[in-house]
Amino acid sequence: GMEGYRIQIFRNSSKTAREESNKVRADFMVSFPGISSYADFAYPGWFLVRVGDFRTKMEGTKTLYMIRKKYPNAYLVPSIINFPDLKQD
Repeated sequence: GMEGYRIQIFRNSSKTAREESNKVRADFMVSFPGISSYADFAYPGWFLVRVGDFRTKMEGTKTLYMIRKKYPNAYLVPSIINFPDLKQD
């Protein structure tokens, strides 16, 4: 991978966090089929759902505004990302 950004749409450490994160991720995959999603775990007990693979903050911000319509608390986080396709829009 490489350094970049992802959009975090879920973070929880409750007893049902694993199930909730799976539901959020499944819902995201239906709503935004063209954007990769990743289930993650952060010590000491946070379940996370992060989406996208963005090389720059600016690249991620465009998608963040679109995702915030459905997930208003979403935000960009630095992350190790998969190498994104270098497609020209």
